[in-house]
Amino acid sequence: MLNIHDIDIKKWDIVLEKKGYQVNRTIYYNQSEKIWMKIWEKDYKWKNNFKTAYEANYYNNIALIKNIIVDNSKDVLGYISYNLDPHKLDTKLNKQQNMRILDKNINNIKYQKFLNTILDKVKSLSLVYVDLTPNNVGIKDNEYYLCDLEDIVALPQLKNLDYWKLYCPETYVNYICNKYL
Repeated sequence: MLNIHDIDIKKWDIVLEKKGYQVNRTIYYNQSEKIWMKIWEKDYKWKNNFKTAYEANYYNNIALIKNIIVDNSKDVLGYISYNLDPHKLDTKLNKQQNMRILDKNINNIKYQKFLNTILDKVKSLSLVYVDLTPNNVGIKDNEYYLCDLEDIVALPQLKNLDYWKLYCPETYVNYICNKYL
């Protein structure tokens, strides 16, 4: 774990700032080390979901986390992850949302392995990644990984959420809905 006060912010470029009620966060990039950092405020609504997933080892084999960022009281305020390259996965248009979503990619064995690993975590940990979009998947050393990590919910919470069905691959959504909901 890395204390937020030990981060030399001068080495980081701000890439994106998002503001709103319980969603304030900033994404940084360190060009020399090729790493990303996401820092959120104490009241960030996805913070506890991330913490739960991290403590359950949810991110093993599906994310490349370098450090967890904490404050002096060990409250989680974000993470640092390694840079991923863009993927070349097939996408398709979700006409209802007018946005691209990941397609089946059934002939891509590495992607299928990645997807199955995430689905196995639904079964073993009862945690579901609800933002499996083209922008949140990257590749490193010919393996696929997540790059936006905190959009995790416990399986029972899915009954109160519908938006994720519009953003995630249809095969992923159908599998989870048919097996668990």
